[in-house]
Amino acid sequence: MAGDMGVKKNYFVEEWNGRREITEKTFEYDKETVPWLLATAGFFVGVYMMSKGELQRSNNTCINGKQKYM
Repeated sequence: MAGDMGVKKNYFVEEWNGRREITEKTFEYDKETVPWLLATAGFFVGVYMMSKGELQRSNNTCINGKQKYM
């Protein structure tokens, strides 16, 4: 009785859910996808390194602790 709420299934949501489950089976590595994967990984590593360096150079004592030179 609890499952009978009169809700209709959305075709697009069901299709997305099915594709999401088999993405690793349908994904193909070739000479076009490998550079995209490397570029994406490089982008996120670069953003991480820039953010980490920015936080370490800042004068924020909450993140870096007490300043050592004063």
